[in-house]
Amino acid sequence: ISAFLSLALTPSDRNSLEIVLFNPVLNYLKESGGGLYDELKNIFVLKNSWAKFGRRIKKNILNNLVNIAGSYPAGGFENAFEGRPCIIAAAGSSLDGALPHLKKLQENAHIIAVGRTMRLLQEAGITPDFTAITDPQRKLLYQFSGAGGPGGNFLVYIPTAYPAAAALFPDRLVAFVEGDDISPAFDKLGDEAGRLQTGGSVSTLALSFAVSCGFNPVILSGQDLCVSNGMKHSMRLFTLEESANSSRFHTVLNLKKHSSDLSGELVKLPDEGCLTLRPLMIYKNWIEGFIGRHPGTVFYNISKGGLLISGAPAISPDRLALLKEFKGEKESVSLAARRLGLKRLGAENTGVIKKELQELYGNL
Repeated sequence: ISAFLSLALTPSDRNSLEIVLFNPVLNYLKESGGGLYDELKNIFVLKNSWAKFGRRIKKNILNNLVNIAGSYPAGGFENAFEGRPCIIAAAGSSLDGALPHLKKLQENAHIIAVGRTMRLLQEAGITPDFTAITDPQRKLLYQFSGAGGPGGNFLVYIPTAYPAAAALFPDRLVAFVEGDDISPAFDKLGDEAGRLQTGGSVSTLALSFAVSCGFNPVILSGQDLCVSNGMKHSMRLFTLEESANSSRFHTVLNLKKHSSDLSGELVKLPDEGCLTLRPLMIYKNWIEGFIGRHPGTVFYNISKGGLLISGAPAISPDRLALLKEFKGEKESVSLAARRLGLKRLGAENTGVIKKELQELYGNL
């Protein structure tokens, strides 16, 4: 299902999809926790960006070839910082209150920003060690306007990110997306660069990268996953209906999408005292699943007032500073790259890759 929905289908195709499921698969989905509706909807929302940005994403991949040639392979940093602490600074509103603490902790812990938080960190006197980006749109450039420049800050990006934003950083780490198969030469380059799970958002890419680097513990900051009271949000709503064409061997499901300006996608969680959106619950589920798949890594959450994340217990920044892992100064990323003997990716296969992609994508 995931592979099918990742195709760049036309908008009319995506307004009403017919999905045929082998009944044992259907039974598994029904028993998997969130129910069939939620399971299919999670896949649909995460993959729907190809329908919205398909042409832009293809152009970005082509135009990023010049950036990829000259980038470090993100996979080269695998386990490079084993046992050292790392803080991911996501863009939730709780980050404001955490900034003074991050400023104190930055001498001992590596900081991974996302595009939207890099400037905020710099203005607070914090120099991120990495900044992660995934957005395919030009508006990504505005996240860096007024920023103090990269200055030793290594970019972590995927090939679909907006190319002009990636070009702002002289030191770049490129990571290909796990499971993407586009063309033979491009996929070979992806194996050389290293692959990461993205989880559908920039903060989940940062989390995947942090774990691949061996950081331990990994601390979530600004990972609120909730919205303020009364917020209205224009969302895509979905209905799921079983077709009359179903049989005892398979079930045909019609997944229909329609626009709505209603706030029906708002979810109130009384136990946690906050409102969230159903798509944000998707990211919460992904993060919790990712944490569960990495039992050897310790996770903490300092996102005050955000959703509770299973596997990442809340901890105060003051208690973080007392952990033994926060003793000793951190190693700069540039020094680590030299220690590892990392070399930038070359451009020798760029022409072959470009030709393959142009044949695949046609006239953009």
